[in-house]
Amino acid sequence: MSRTKNLNFLVFLAILLSAFIVTIILFFNNDFSNYWMINLLPLSFVSVLLINSNILTKITSNVSVLLIVGCYYMRMVILPIFYVLSDYSSFTLDANYILYITKAGLLMIYEFFAIMFFSNIYLKRCEKKETEIKKLNMDSVCKKRKILYKIVIILIIVLVGFLFYPQFKSYFRLIFNDDLTAINTHNANFKIMKSTIPGVIYRIIVFFINILQVLIPIALIKKIYTLKIGSGKKFIFSLLIIPIIVSICTPDTATSFIIALTIIIMLIQLYPERKKVLFIGALSVGIPILFYALFIKTGVNSATNGVSSVLQAYFSGISNIATSFLMPNIPNIKMLFNDILTSIPFLNYFFQNYTTTAQLFNYSLYGMVGSHSQIIPMISQSLYYFGVVLAPLIPVLSILSSLSFEKKYQESEDIYNKFLYLIMSIYFAIAPILYNFTILILIFLQMYIPCKIIVNFNLKKK
Repeated sequence: MSRTKNLNFLVFLAILLSAFIVTIILFFNNDFSNYWMINLLPLSFVSVLLINSNILTKITSNVSVLLIVGCYYMRMVILPIFYVLSDYSSFTLDANYILYITKAGLLMIYEFFAIMFFSNIYLKRCEKKETEIKKLNMDSVCKKRKILYKIVIILIIVLVGFLFYPQFKSYFRLIFNDDLTAINTHNANFKIMKSTIPGVIYRIIVFFINILQVLIPIALIKKIYTLKIGSGKKFIFSLLIIPIIVSICTPDTATSFIIALTIIIMLIQLYPERKKVLFIGALSVGIPILFYALFIKTGVNSATNGVSSVLQAYFSGISNIATSFLMPNIPNIKMLFNDILTSIPFLNYFFQNYTTTAQLFNYSLYGMVGSHSQIIPMISQSLYYFGVVLAPLIPVLSILSSLSFEKKYQESEDIYNKFLYLIMSIYFAIAPILYNFTILILIFLQMYIPCKIIVNFNLKKK
């Protein structure tokens, strides 16, 4: 226990010192005429954590808390320094977003305070019933479920789809392919694939691919664990699954990394004696890969301005949130229903022409004829639906859902359910920063619900 407290203290000390250093750098480099609010972000981050100090006691023992604090640390401490040193580089074409930088900064502080406040209340309530994380029970009820044959059936359906439509191979790509010609060829083939495969077939096969992407790794890990071989060999074979998952990606690259992270955490439970090896290996390999995926793959490995713009886009930085104030007709609760309808798998086929907050946000970024690929921040969506006062509502619900899934993960003994709870806990924890409301709905309905049904359907009881 004392070791955990010491580790928590060291983590907070690192946060405090880095926030203080960043504030000093910002003070001497920032333009106070339009961007003075940026100086307050790092110290506001630390102040909110101190007010909700109970959060700090969970930072090294709760995956959700670690990810929540880590993501907001990235947004409120690291991003400001890149933004200022890059001379306020942003993808936004409309320079009027600068007029809303102060409002965006205040909204970010308000959001983080609301999240920490309600998370603190939730964690305190859970403390009364808190138990140790339950160990996996390989002889538990999961053995009575014929999950493997369901996976095989789904795999056969996907392979049949590939047999009749070989262009489905363009749905996958190698993340470490740097050849520009190959990348452009893949993108062109991906567009051809979507236009030549019947819409219904495409949606069904992709739906099943997303399910297999989650269930196959955990089924393999479970099978390897039950083999009658040495623990070291089991551990090595299980580790080999991770580079395969990370290397071969679907259009949503982040999913591969999230599944890999989930596997690492599960392996810590299965092989606790290898905890240090996993931790050191994850840091030494994971950080360079993330750097590669974020910067080198986007072609901004050398320019500070490019790095800043990418970080603003990936982590919903202050410039992107400021841009959302340029969106018309705020607030507009009707847009909430548009976003929900266009995020439901299969049903969204009938609502493709509905205007969404993502479209309005991209219009504000690039103009009416610009790209529609930029992710609108979750806080911006909530602002658009409910107005300023209730703007943190959806991010708060996302974080509380993450903590709830984390609790279910801790209480479950079944490897399949444990894996599903953990992966959803990760998604909901990072969604306010890296995703948004509509993407979260799609992930929940397209990944969690079908996998949960497959895992628990036809449960045989003795």
